[in-house]
Amino acid sequence: MSNEREAHGQRCEPDDEEWVDVYDEDGRMLGEVRRHDAHRLGLWHRTFHGWVVRCADDGWRVVVQRRHAAKERHPGRLDVSVAGHLRAGETWRDGVREFAEELGLVVRPDDLTYLGEFRHVDADGANWCDREIWTVFLYVLPAADPIVWRFHPREVAALYEARLPDLIALFCGDREMVEMTRLPHHGTPVCGGAQAHAGMPCATERNLRETARRDDFVPRPWSYYVTVLERMERARARLGVSLTACAGAAPKPKAPQHATSREPDGPERPEG
Repeated sequence: MSNEREAHGQRCEPDDEEWVDVYDEDGRMLGEVRRHDAHRLGLWHRTFHGWVVRCADDGWRVVVQRRHAAKERHPGRLDVSVAGHLRAGETWRDGVREFAEELGLVVRPDDLTYLGEFRHVDADGANWCDREIWTVFLYVLPAADPIVWRFHPREVAALYEARLPDLIALFCGDREMVEMTRLPHHGTPVCGGAQAHAGMPCATERNLRETARRDDFVPRPWSYYVTVLERMERARARLGVSLTACAGAAPKPKAPQHATSREPDGPERPEG
């Protein structure tokens, strides 16, 4: 497969033309193919999921994006804060670019807390089968900094945030809908947390509120959302994040160490 890549020249093609590493069922690397071929042939490949949380006066708020209406898969659905395919030869560390590309956030690998690894198969007819290995991380926004949202206009239609406990209850089936606050685009922060004490201009939350149901989200297994959100809640306690901490700078996450298919304890970090 690598020889095929070399025959086609460099791997700088965008989107479905980019090259990805592919794996067998046991996680052994098979080689490299174009992304659309990975989907056409149903080959396992890796993606990066990054969940962003913001410290507010009432605890953690989880940032979710609404996918652009022009997206081929699940247009207009609510989704993880950022996500993207890892290109051939890349590790999870390279996935941090998604924060900058989709949200305009500068994030370092050491800023992340590992939440786990998941496998998922999404098949749509005989000629399309997406087998993905999701490596999932948490990023806690530094509460003392103004929030500048510069999301990708062709990828993201809008950004929202919702209370972490409310999202857990939604995906557990304990409530039918959650209230979300739409986040202003291009640099006007939402009032709350540490922004207020600096006297910075900020958007009022009036008229920015909407509601969402489970079916408004990308149809991943509900267990994925529940597991990730509950691990966020445990990470909040493990990292020592309290309402007091939300009023200042976010604490530095503990350094993960090694990948595992079980729930991370440390939290852990995948290899690479």
